[in-house]
Amino acid sequence: MAILLSLVRGTENIYLIHIIFFLQNWDGIYIESDNTKYNDILSTFENNERIKCINSMVGYEENNSLDNIIDNIDYTNKNFDIISIDVDG
Repeated sequence: MAILLSLVRGTENIYLIHIIFFLQNWDGIYIESDNTKYNDILSTFENNERIKCINSMVGYEENNSLDNIIDNIDYTNKNFDIISIDVDG
């Protein structure tokens, strides 16, 4: 599994991730905490069953830990190839 932390401002990285997923034929998860950006990402990937978009903030607390977020999504492929986490700051 690869982890991609997005440090690009805005939604410019959506297209990079889109290319990575399609060219490599990968399955994966895209996590975005900003509601507006999440909706943009969701509309970009809505017809792609290989990509699960999640609107969540990843943190250190039990309820927002990466493990907890992944365990509680309705994405059947828990053996995904890549995860993209937008990093705010």
